Amino acid sequence: ALNSSHELASIYAGFANGDFFLLRRLPDARERAAFSAPSQAAYLLQTITEVSGERLGQFTFLDEQLATLRTDDHPDYAADYDPRQREWYTRAMQNAGQIKTAPYVFFTSQQVGTTFANRAVGGHAVIGADIRLSTLNHILVQQKVTPGSRIVLAHASGRVIAFEDEARIIKQGASGRADELATLAELGVPVFERLHAEQALPELAQRGTQVLTVDGQPWRVHASPIRLEGTQTLYIVTAIPDAEL
Repeated sequence: ALNSSHELASIYAGFANGDFFLLRRLPDARERAAFSAPSQAAYLLQTITEVSGERLGQFTFLDEQLATLRTDDHPDYAADYDPRQREWYTRAMQNAGQIKTAPYVFFTSQQVGTTFANRAVGGHAVIGADIRLSTLNHILVQQKVTPGSRIVLAHASGRVIAFEDEARIIKQGASGRADELATLAELGVPVFERLHAEQALPELAQRGTQVLTVDGQPWRVHASPIRLEGTQTLYIVTAIPDAEL
């Protein structure tokens, strides 16, 4: 299943006793480096298990044939992560069918994506799959009308899901971890800072194209709603400098 889709990042099960079992694909050198994995590693198995009242966290690296290359103990992982407290788990436990979350920052990989999850038969576990949204950043770049145009995909609240500079999307949260989505105002783009301060995205979408003047430069700004089944409406926001039209 993991090998069937580039954007399918991991498949996992969270159990009612707090145990957790996740298999993640490591498709390239960048992913392996992010987890300090051996060069031959193709998969990472992340587990949290309770043994004699103690929660144990481990990362096990596997090669293409699923042979174990190395196992590392991660007591901090077991201490910081409880699947039963995650939105995908609580919502799936409360619903009979499949649920999907709004885009958010994944706990371990710090990548932006969405989770699909189902409650297991018997209600003793929730099965989940993480879908990465990283390709959206590249797709947005391809949609630029002019060289200086700026495009983002964002929640109605202004939290950014995709932007041409992926590094700007994620910021440090209250926990001290880089686990929050940046707002339009935090991208370092003056026209988006102005937009975030003055207009909500749903209102902008209803009004049509607006002209905002930033540093003496007029920009044409437009928001288009994207309605997805089972989750909140998202908005593609385009800002085009008038001088380039």
